[in-house]
Amino acid sequence: MTTTTQPTRERDTLRAVLATMLKPRERVGVAAWADAYRVLPQGTSQYAGKWDSAMTPYLAGIMEAFSDPATEKVVVMKASQGGGTECLINAMLWCIDVDPGPALVVYPNTEMAEAMNTERITPALLACPQTRRRLSRGGRGGGKRGELKAGRLTLDRMTINFVGSNSEANLATRPTRYVFCDEVSAPEFMPSAVALVEERTKAWTNRKLMFVSKPGHEGTGIHALYLSSDQRTFEVPCPHCSTYQRLKFAGIRWEGGRDADPDVAEKTAWYECAHCKQHIDNPQRAAMMARGVWVRKGERVRADGCVAGVPENPCRTAGFTFSSLYVVGLPWGYVPKRFLRAGMMTEQIVTGDLGEPWAPVGASAELAELKRLCVPVARGGYALASRLIGHAGANGTAAVRLPPGVVALVGAVDLQRDRAYIEIRAFGERGRDSWLVWYDTRPCSVDSPDSLEILNDLVGMTRASEGARFVDADGIPMRVGAWAIDSGDGMRHREVYAFTAKRPHVYASKGRGGSQIDELYHLAQVDYAAEFAKGISAGKVKLMHVNVDRYKEFVLAQIKRAAGMVDAATDAATVGLRTRLEGKQTSGAGGGGQMHFPADCAEAYLVQLTAEQQVREVAKSGRNQGRPMFVWKMRPGRSDNHFFDTCVYTHALADMLGVERWTVQASRAAREKMAAAEQAPPRAAAATTPAKAKATATATANQSSPGHERWEVV
Repeated sequence: MTTTTQPTRERDTLRAVLATMLKPRERVGVAAWADAYRVLPQGTSQYAGKWDSAMTPYLAGIMEAFSDPATEKVVVMKASQGGGTECLINAMLWCIDVDPGPALVVYPNTEMAEAMNTERITPALLACPQTRRRLSRGGRGGGKRGELKAGRLTLDRMTINFVGSNSEANLATRPTRYVFCDEVSAPEFMPSAVALVEERTKAWTNRKLMFVSKPGHEGTGIHALYLSSDQRTFEVPCPHCSTYQRLKFAGIRWEGGRDADPDVAEKTAWYECAHCKQHIDNPQRAAMMARGVWVRKGERVRADGCVAGVPENPCRTAGFTFSSLYVVGLPWGYVPKRFLRAGMMTEQIVTGDLGEPWAPVGASAELAELKRLCVPVARGGYALASRLIGHAGANGTAAVRLPPGVVALVGAVDLQRDRAYIEIRAFGERGRDSWLVWYDTRPCSVDSPDSLEILNDLVGMTRASEGARFVDADGIPMRVGAWAIDSGDGMRHREVYAFTAKRPHVYASKGRGGSQIDELYHLAQVDYAAEFAKGISAGKVKLMHVNVDRYKEFVLAQIKRAAGMVDAATDAATVGLRTRLEGKQTSGAGGGGQMHFPADCAEAYLVQLTAEQQVREVAKSGRNQGRPMFVWKMRPGRSDNHFFDTCVYTHALADMLGVERWTVQASRAAREKMAAAEQAPPRAAAATTPAKAKATATATANQSSPGHERWEVV
């Protein structure tokens, strides 16, 4: 007879506990883990609380790629504030809880790495119960935030070290399984760090490396890593025709086009489907993103959302790129507003908002291209104002008539040791078109006292007393608005300061490389009394610092556009947005604009305008040492580039005057008002004190200067 033993409560409990302990843990991907356990702590995100991948659907595919055994590297080339760093933190916390191993976190420098740990990663670790329980008890971590080190986190099953890319010793001596590199394209990030960390992981067959950054220059940093990947893009379906497409800035439209108010553009912008041309409004974006699909280069998405095709570069490196157009929290008009406020498509907008590398267009121009722009007068061109100096306007002969559409004139002088190179350039409505009006070379030796006095007749064109030497197409007088005189490399800056200090519409200027100045130009005041021991009274000099690298890119891109060398149908988000010129053209309404040259322009001028070319080389010193950089070099066989410099300075001066906001009608009205004021009889002078007279003179000079009410013609 068999006796059946009734199971006791203790036995059932023991079996349940053993079954739970011995059951293999279900492996979940990073995205699913983040949705289940990740908590965004207060103070680190505006969306504090439980993580929800539905808010940023494009990040889910990136996180899943990290936990995919078939993927070894994950490269994320992204727009700023798009969630890329949070994606990196999710992957790091997943490693701590699910698949531990020694990890290395690399930032451009040690200070940034430790600050990132203290401000973002440690709070995220402590906010999540699944990772907080992994803190070592009694070890260096101790489970208390106060004992977590800025440069090192010691957990129960792994250690995470935080180092800077500039610390080669720390990178080369730490074998590791996981590597997380952020801000790879930052100027301070050492390019050699990528190779070093890859070398440290080669002993691990299941290694994982993640690189995250907004892009920098084309072919460098994160962009170089992305090009070596399978190059995935996020495509979303049109809510009207269901056609999948990648979102691009070229698809955004807004009311008013290029001339719209930035705030109006932000409120009225919509996205135009590349296929059915229907409007896609902001409320429709969330549904589009939820149905989005990551597509490798060579693949395509059918209308049903299934991916077809063969990837061009199947490999173990998954590369992702996305722009701020995918961020549902930002309206369609966010980028257009920034674009219109800047007046151009800047490097910050291209790399930070569109998540695309900055690549200069027009690295060099050929003489033949410029000659095609010298249109004969019989075919609608114009002639050089060769009779300008000493013969026009001021002595009774007819003033030079400018081409239709001109709203402003500016001049520039490039000083050399023995001569001065001079040009006057006209600008059209909104600063889009420009015309070379006159140029000349004058003896101006540094050894001659008061040598700059030969420029008096030129800079005098800004004064009413000299009379107008130019008239617009309707015969209304037009004067040169301002002059820029190159202060040089230190050889002639003192005499330039002394010369410009006495003349309100004449600016000293100095060229700066792109690595020395972030803005296109910067207007500063210099106390020239400190430059001279005697002979000159104290005062301020207006010194204009010019980003010559950026303006040279613009000038050559404008030449190529005018010569037909840049295809007008080229995608605006890949080429057109990378230069100041193309930025001016890309808007809801399109636009024109080019450089014009006189029919009788001498070849000597054109040769100097094409004297330089932009080349890529590795920086040998400075903060960018070891990084590939774009630099301007003299072309073989060329020796002079002085008129290239004057052309650059005239464009910078036009921008400083705000010409890009001027219209033909407003410019004409302002000049008519100015002419009427000059013809009015002078009012009787009232008795005044010397102090009051000085204050009045100062106010008058300020009112006449560019940038004040007299020059703000719109």
